[in-house]
Amino acid sequence: MSLLRNPPCAIKSGPPDEATAAETRVDLPHAFLARLSDQVQHGLFKRRPELDERERRLNERERELHERERRLSERERELDEKERGLHERERKAFETELERNDRQRKHQAVCWPDLRHSLG
Repeated sequence: MSLLRNPPCAIKSGPPDEATAAETRVDLPHAFLARLSDQVQHGLFKRRPELDERERRLNERERELHERERRLSERERELDEKERGLHERERKAFETELERNDRQRKHQAVCWPDLRHSLG
């Protein structure tokens, strides 16, 4: 019954004043975090070994995925370089073919003049 005579907080009629509201906003999270920190320090919240194992496996899996992603991007880069090299070789081969055709045409023009005029 002592709580009824001395309540932990006085009940006021009307809205709380701004100072009390600000105090409550700041103090409640701080008090909660302080209490939680004390509980963790005193071992009230112990980590379970199966959670540690699960976290370890997840971290390992994440590392494997990052490694796989790195290898894939490296492979992509290699393929891009090969493709660029292939395009370059194709372009050079095409240019060489054009040059050869030009030389043949010039050679034919010199060696085999247009006979239509002479036969005509």
